[in-house]
Amino acid sequence: MNDDQLHRLAHVQTPRPTVQIGQVEQRARALRRRHRATVGAGTAALATALVVGGVSIPGSLQPGGSSDEPVVALALGAAPARAADAGKDCDTGTAAWAERSTWAQDQDVLGAASLVADAPWPLTGVGVHEETGACLPAAPVAVLVDTAPVRGITVWADVAEPWTEDTEGVAPSEVRGVEGQLRTLDASSYATWTEDGVLWMASGSGLPAGELLEILDGLELDQGQLAEGSVPPGFDVVQPGARPTELTTTTWWVRYGDTEAVEGEDQPVGEGVDLEVTASYREPPEVAASHFAEGVRFAEVDGARATFAPMGDPATDVGGWLRWQRDGLTYTVVGTLPMEELLDLARSVEPVDVTEPEVIEAPDLF
Repeated sequence: MNDDQLHRLAHVQTPRPTVQIGQVEQRARALRRRHRATVGAGTAALATALVVGGVSIPGSLQPGGSSDEPVVALALGAAPARAADAGKDCDTGTAAWAERSTWAQDQDVLGAASLVADAPWPLTGVGVHEETGACLPAAPVAVLVDTAPVRGITVWADVAEPWTEDTEGVAPSEVRGVEGQLRTLDASSYATWTEDGVLWMASGSGLPAGELLEILDGLELDQGQLAEGSVPPGFDVVQPGARPTELTTTTWWVRYGDTEAVEGEDQPVGEGVDLEVTASYREPPEVAASHFAEGVRFAEVDGARATFAPMGDPATDVGGWLRWQRDGLTYTVVGTLPMEELLDLARSVEPVDVTEPEVIEAPDLF
């Protein structure tokens, strides 16, 4: 992970769904310990998602890595807090694995239950993970993406102040004709401004900060609604989807592959992937392009646009998250495989009944 990815979550206001980097590291260590307790100390480089307020922040599990040095990839982005939640401790919450006996009575689980039909590895774990946060996420009101070259812009309305007094790199700037603030990093830029007493925030990546401001100036945003005719050529408008209403996130989670360590070997044998299907709110996968456009790629899965975000440096590292949305569900296939191989697996995802023998006989993921 590069310094720019880390810097995006540094110096942010504490009461918000975006956890501070220390908290991300603490949770990554806990997940790493739990994973090791399940499949042994030498786990493969599979990824585990930290879900905070409906925003997925992935943390990769590196083979042989120290539990004190988690690798946290922030390429999928993180949303600001709602203005209504300013002052709340949004970083708190509870998480647990649901008992198998409850699955058949849970409509979210029944709708999300899926398997990877073409996985070349055995099914090594199944679980349903539930996390309840203290705050709803601030859902975007506009998501714009250009696929060639990859550029992304996301706009949120009615948010809490995202910066603390000691946030570095924040400077006054005119935004949409009013005095606002602009923070420019190597890979992305962030702007905030106030219109009619409402604080707005925008993120952009793959384009200079000046171009981001020009595009924001031209967008017609009336009471949180984007006029698509005001979007500049080259950008697709991604529908933000339904607004989040529930604090609990339910994720169907399956793992494929042999990740057991071999005594005397530094690397675990085999490979594998995780499939996560979330029935709860998730921001559009294309939001990733507005935070870290480098390495983001797009493909198609069953008629839906899928977004690939790399685990680490896209120039040197292999693997990442392939995510798409369909029928109110968010699917993620993650593993240390090239995007093309993840895409083949994603296209073979099929629904499954939780009473099928393959599910019943599969080991618990936790």
